[in-house]
Amino acid sequence: MKNVDVLLTLLYINDLPKAVPSGTIPIQFADDTCLLIASSNTCELQKEFTASLLQLNKWFQQNFLTLNVSKTYFFLYHNKNQNNIDLPITLDNKLITQSN
Repeated sequence: MKNVDVLLTLLYINDLPKAVPSGTIPIQFADDTCLLIASSNTCELQKEFTASLLQLNKWFQQNFLTLNVSKTYFFLYHNKNQNNIDLPITLDNKLITQSN
């Protein structure tokens, strides 16, 4: 029965990549999704990330799913010459955890 569950999940989330803005690269594995967003400007990155999350959350709601903010994390990759960047990202007034 597990194989059927996996197949149904894959069919169900097949159109998820179309739900995020261009420039955002979704990577899916089973029921996990990662979004890759690149920018050299912190303010632009925050805007793009927020827009992508809002679009993704809208897709979840339209498909009767829930994005669990308490299990949502993001990572920032940057040059070793840059200081660590604190980037406040929220969804539905809940702060998303930034991992180092």
